[in-house]
Amino acid sequence: MRAIAAIAALLLTATTAGAQQAPTVQRVYSRFVAGPDYKITELDGDTGHLAVVSGGWLSEELFYLGGAFYWLASGASEWDLHYGGVVLGMQMPQDRRIAFGVKGLVGIGEATRTATITGLTGHRDWPTMNVAPFRARPSFDTNMPLLPGDPRVELTDAFFVFEPQATVTWKATNRIRFGVGAGYRFTGDGGRSGFGDRLNGATGSVMVQFGLGGS
Repeated sequence: MRAIAAIAALLLTATTAGAQQAPTVQRVYSRFVAGPDYKITELDGDTGHLAVVSGGWLSEELFYLGGAFYWLASGASEWDLHYGGVVLGMQMPQDRRIAFGVKGLVGIGEATRTATITGLTGHRDWPTMNVAPFRARPSFDTNMPLLPGDPRVELTDAFFVFEPQATVTWKATNRIRFGVGAGYRFTGDGGRSGFGDRLNGATGSVMVQFGLGGS
């Protein structure tokens, strides 16, 4: 009888110890997330301010697949810029309030720069004429009268964009995250405008992310 009691006591002690050592498992979620970003960026030696809207699917608070659209809201007054595309990313650890991540946007955009051109003649079709003032001085017909003053033209070109970014986010609640990020925008234009690497630049951002549904 004493042996049975001793075995029972030993089993009870082992069970209690195992229960005390069992790790606490926090639930992770998969859901659609969306939110606004503010991004400060270098643009052609100037500082621009971008507004961003983004949304996508966050799987188990680890992998992200979505999209984003950026537009120049202020700054860099000679430029008009907007672009968007697919965003892929991941963050970890999954079950902590502070998470570190990486993400990248791949897409296309359009940039317009207002420029002053000198020495052009009146037979040109402004402002739709395609010129490249950053590569070479446009040619003109010396038999035609020059345009009065120095006309301002808009030079527009489409471009490809790849923008990787490192992020740090804080989970305020199960449905709200705040974060900051730093990255760089790499671009390649169509070659018509001569923008070259003027659209490339470092970026810094602050963001808010809202979880919408999911489980």
